[in-house]
Amino acid sequence: MKKSILFILLLLGIWALGLSKENSFSQKVILQLLKLVRQYPQEKVYLQTDRDHYEAGDKIWFRAFLTDAYTHIPSELSRFVYVELRDRQDSLYCRLKIPFRDSVFSGFVPLSDKLAQGDYFLRAYSYWMQNTGDDFIFRKKIRVINPQSSKVQVAITWEKTDEAYVADIRFHNSRNESYDKVWVDYVLGGKTKIVRTDDRGSFRINLDSLNFGEKVLVRFKDEEPFKYEQTIYLPDPGKDFIVSFLPEGGNLLEGCQQTVAMKVIGPDGLSREVSGMIMNDKNEQVAYVQTVHKGMGAFNLTAEPGRHYYGLFSMEGGKQKRFDLPDAVASGIGLKLVINADMVGYVVMATDNFPEIENLYVLVHAKGVPVMCYPVQAGVKGRLRVEDLPEGILHFLLIDDKNNVYSERVCLIYKKERSEIVVTTTKPDYFIREQVELEVQVMADSLHSKRGSFSIAVTDDAQVEQDSLQGHILSYFLLSSDLKGYIEDPAFYFKNHRVTTMRLLDLLMLTQGWSRFKMPDV
Repeated sequence: MKKSILFILLLLGIWALGLSKENSFSQKVILQLLKLVRQYPQEKVYLQTDRDHYEAGDKIWFRAFLTDAYTHIPSELSRFVYVELRDRQDSLYCRLKIPFRDSVFSGFVPLSDKLAQGDYFLRAYSYWMQNTGDDFIFRKKIRVINPQSSKVQVAITWEKTDEAYVADIRFHNSRNESYDKVWVDYVLGGKTKIVRTDDRGSFRINLDSLNFGEKVLVRFKDEEPFKYEQTIYLPDPGKDFIVSFLPEGGNLLEGCQQTVAMKVIGPDGLSREVSGMIMNDKNEQVAYVQTVHKGMGAFNLTAEPGRHYYGLFSMEGGKQKRFDLPDAVASGIGLKLVINADMVGYVVMATDNFPEIENLYVLVHAKGVPVMCYPVQAGVKGRLRVEDLPEGILHFLLIDDKNNVYSERVCLIYKKERSEIVVTTTKPDYFIREQVELEVQVMADSLHSKRGSFSIAVTDDAQVEQDSLQGHILSYFLLSSDLKGYIEDPAFYFKNHRVTTMRLLDLLMLTQGWSRFKMPDV
């Protein structure tokens, strides 16, 4: 593995040294990137589990894949993988140190039969990965069911008063029978209070906006009628949301037709769907917009000199809110990408009065490995063939020879050609606990494509339903592991190569920044 990486870097280094003296800055940047990749290796970990939800007392079986962050081939840098289980409050339940044994990292996390019901998170990382920060550590949500906790179901309804919202919290069982006249103590904001449920099994809490999204720890006092403890979360009854505007390339430029992406999230950090209008400071409508997928949307805007713009948005059943767009810059330059299945094109756009810069370059790299660094000028167009590019996040930058970054844009390369794995059994039906023989065949054009490390989880399809939109090994290595922030349903973007799916993927790239490398530091 180390030899193959060194061979790739050697070829790139020879190519960089062969650049002409006129491209000395290009040579410098490429060599610095190669030096960074060589001297500061990075790793990624992916954790395959047998299921996504468990009962208290079960074991979470897993297999960990540790790879080089640049090439996605097995890493030999670390000999241990650390696996943690944490709750929603980020409290540590357990931590395991998994050695590399029998050519794999594998093991299980034991769950106590007294573990509280709720959502938990698996974290996995190598010791070396802690250098890159918490954003690039593997995470996976796990649902734990506790039959004891399942005896109590919670329903929250809201009432609006002149001064505040009132949350009505009701306890009942699966037959909708109320737990009435039960003493309950709850903890909110660090303060503990004791209340008694009414005939409906309910008690009420007065809330203000600071409490929305907070957690409430509730318990049956003195374990009567039985021991019960649960953390519940208070959603925002006002259906509040915020809208962020992200012009393509970074800045909104006067006189340039630009794509402006927007991202809408609620107080819980998850997406919201809204619709609205883009207005100028004369209160004239210039565009109608709405979110199209997971709180994301986009519109085209040519900012007029001296004009200011804002958006008016509302969601179903919610109030209308105003959000200002960033002010357009009178003198600026930026990158615009045009992406299809065969090529990635770029355009250098600039305002009319932007001064000409002699030493301006377009730099493209994939996870730190340089792809190109060529001199450009305003108005220049170029394109790269997808078949010549590595899979994963591709980072475009517009820079000068003083290390000033004028514009950035990311896209994701995902190719159609992929080896297919076919699993067959020797017969269609088996008796209980009868030995099953599987034949696994990798359908690929070359012997090199058939090589790999494989694992399989066998579960009962009548009891375990897989979420087809939850992240998998492909979406994690190519997408989630190189982006900061939470991505909802990452596997959605890899289900097919249709034009609509590719457009939604590029919309995600417009709204989700990539910052594993800070190029001025490089």
